[in-house]
Amino acid sequence: MRYLPGFALRVVIPIAILLVFLDIPIAEQYTAKGVVVLDMMFILLWAVIFFFYLRWQIKSIHSSWLPEARWIESLVVMSVLFIAIFARAYRILDTGSGKSFTEVMDTLNSYYYAMTVLSTVGFGDIAPVIPGAKIITMVQMVANFVLLGLLVRVLASAARKAKAMKAKNSD
Repeated sequence: MRYLPGFALRVVIPIAILLVFLDIPIAEQYTAKGVVVLDMMFILLWAVIFFFYLRWQIKSIHSSWLPEARWIESLVVMSVLFIAIFARAYRILDTGSGKSFTEVMDTLNSYYYAMTVLSTVGFGDIAPVIPGAKIITMVQMVANFVLLGLLVRVLASAARKAKAMKAKNSD
């Protein structure tokens, strides 16, 4: 129970911030080209934050008194960030034309599509139509393997090492 306040600070708040900042309604204020530029800036910013967050989390896992819980927290936040980055990319691709996918990629549809690609469910209700949309979808598919494989391995390894170091120090 004493872990719960820290969990809220490290998981719930970052996810809320990500979702708020990644979905600021800007379409009404700017032209389609301006929205694409802003969306691309968001993607670059959040991609940089993703890697810095990963590095910071690996260090914090080593110093945590519950390293297993900390790596799960890290995976949850990074997965949400990962989905949000691709959702934004799908919205960029569909901005203006509305013909890149079988449905218009508003905020809800872009998150829904990014999540179905990540989960490999592929309901088929939204599908890429143009080559660029197919390429970004394939990039996400490959990146999913990296996220699920490499990221899980790196974070779990950090947790195992931290747990082993704590066991060694307590002996």
